[in-house]
Amino acid sequence: MTLYSTLELARKVETSEALNHVAFVEAHRKIFTHSKASHQRIGSGYAVYIDADSPLTQAFGLGFAGTVEDDEIIRLEDFYKHRTFSNV
Repeated sequence: MTLYSTLELARKVETSEALNHVAFVEAHRKIFTHSKASHQRIGSGYAVYIDADSPLTQAFGLGFAGTVEDDEIIRLEDFYKHRTFSNV
């Protein structure tokens, strides 16, 4: 069986992963009420923050709906800067 990767398939996979991480943030915040975990919709994707050392802290889906605009990059940078993520 041959699988063909398409932009639509990539978009679906990336969106699914993003929504799973968004749901994780929500669950994490319910359990750890003082957590700084958060997420924000930016353009066609999501910025997700658990903590600075978490591999789940990342952006998903940016650019799948077209060019990422300058203001979206600024919003993404601000999202992480305000959460003391030092690698931005």
